[in-house]
Amino acid sequence: MNPQDKKPQIFLIGVPKAGTTWLSKILGQHPDICFSNPKEPNFIAFHKGTFKRIENEPNWEKYDSYFSGEGLRIDGSIHAFACPLAPERIAEKFPNSKFILCLREPVSRTFSHWKMIIDTLEDKKYNSDWSDFKLAWQDDRLRCDSLYATSMERWLKYFSLDKFLIINSESFRKKTQSAIQEIEEFLDLDNFN
Repeated sequence: MNPQDKKPQIFLIGVPKAGTTWLSKILGQHPDICFSNPKEPNFIAFHKGTFKRIENEPNWEKYDSYFSGEGLRIDGSIHAFACPLAPERIAEKFPNSKFILCLREPVSRTFSHWKMIIDTLEDKKYNSDWSDFKLAWQDDRLRCDSLYATSMERWLKYFSLDKFLIINSESFRKKTQSAIQEIEEFLDLDNFN
């Protein structure tokens, strides 16, 4: 890929509570990467976070404004992974994209996501009651981020598996340097310390 290409080429997708905010800060330091601002423009997916859903067609001209600077452009909208519309939209607009898919052991990730929602009272903001985990699990907005195979099946209809670098977020803690180097190699970038 040409690093000067202005179209978003890389998508950092995954699930909440899998280390993508940390990873975006690290990757954003690389001189050949231009990260979206904000990290999660939540533009291509109709999932606008855990609760909000907007099915309108994205304003592609506005989308371009989330990127400034040179280098590979990375959109860090993790909720795109669980969104049923995102794979097709990306395939139509950016067919040569690559994906960094950050996952975490699903049980602890789901519990951590649920706890974050409870702590921030986001469920109340959207007139939901996630006060009990069993109640929250009945809500598809928690389950959709936790059922990785269902989401991945949708993506593989549009992109081959070699377009994905799948990372277990545990490697960020245990093998930080090698995880970053693996990403740099996947993106055809020189190592940057």
